[in-house]
Amino acid sequence: MDRQDRVSRARHEALRFIARCDELIERHATDEYFRKYFEGGIGSKEMGAVKRASMDLTRALTELRK
Repeated sequence: MDRQDRVSRARHEALRFIARCDELIERHATDEYFRKYFEGGIGSKEMGAVKRASMDLTRALTELRK
């Protein structure tokens, strides 16, 4: 994988991470039940997607630094 590919992948993963964060923030703003239990650590598909996107972004950034 050349440098251009690594930059493109990191950008893609960053945009995907931002999109997942936006989905989580939107649900937090519109779902009172979700907001009530969010800080208590209750899991949700949105939080799982944010965590996964975060891990994928971390890997892409690691590759970029090589």
